[in-house]
Amino acid sequence: MKAEDLNIVTLDELSAILKVPKKTIYGMVHQGKIPYLKFGRLLRFDLDKVYAWMDGKLIEEETIKPIAPTLPAPVKKPYKKNGFTQGHQRFQDIKTKVLSGKIHS
Repeated sequence: MKAEDLNIVTLDELSAILKVPKKTIYGMVHQGKIPYLKFGRLLRFDLDKVYAWMDGKLIEEETIKPIAPTLPAPVKKPYKKNGFTQGHQRFQDIKTKVLSGKIHS
C-alpha cells in the first residue's frame, strides 16, 4: 500500500466528517473503541478503517426491538386477619381490652 493510497485525517477533520465533538472522539480513542494511529502525541485516523468500524456499529431496522413498557412493582397487600389490617387489628384488640376493663386508661 502506497502512502498516497491512505486516507489519513486529523482529529479536527474526523470530528467535522462524523459531526461529533472532538471530546467524544478522544473518549472513544481512550476506551479503544475507534481505530486510530498515533505519531508521537499526534492522533491520526485512517478513514477507510473508521468507515469499516462504523459499518459494524450500524443498527439495521430489523434488529431494533421495541422497548417493553416498564411495569410498576407489585404492591404488597397488607396482612389482614379477620378482614382487618395488622394495625387496625391491634387497635381493635386494645379497644376491646380497655372496654372490658383489662387495661386501665
